[in-house]
Amino acid sequence: MVLRTRKRPLASIDEILAATPKPPALVEIENKLAALRDRRDGLFEQNRGANESLREENKHEIGPLLAEIRAERTRVEAEITSTRKRHATLRAEHGSALAAAMEPVRSVAEREFRECYTALLCSWRSLDRIHDVLRSAGAKVPSTTPANKMEPMIRRLLFSAVGDPEGFREIAALAA
Repeated sequence: MVLRTRKRPLASIDEILAATPKPPALVEIENKLAALRDRRDGLFEQNRGANESLREENKHEIGPLLAEIRAERTRVEAEITSTRKRHATLRAEHGSALAAAMEPVRSVAEREFRECYTALLCSWRSLDRIHDVLRSAGAKVPSTTPANKMEPMIRRLLFSAVGDPEGFREIAALAA
């Protein structure tokens, strides 16, 4: 089996990434989330410090401070939660746009992957047949692992890369 070569080069993954940058709104919201998390961490530290300095004699000074810190932490946590929801939406939109831009490259790579798998199985089965014929003729042939023993494991590995177990079973049947 001869593998086909590409007639025209497709954009590289890096070129697609460069042409599909993160939207400014996504970058902005990621920066906002980082700042909010830093603020929350600072409030935890303030709360810890205030708790450590809390004594019976300064309870009237530290108590209101702790209440203010807790209220601010609650507000920051609520803002983080709402910002994370918006971030998830923007991130999903960007992911969809990136997936759509990469689809031509992905489909070509998957087709080539399947062709290589077919070629591998055909060649391996040919070698198995050659070894069988040589052994039956009395030739001393080194022990090898036949394709039919390794194919299920290889198919599982390939499935994890492409996500289509049925297609690879069909290829294996055609290559037999």
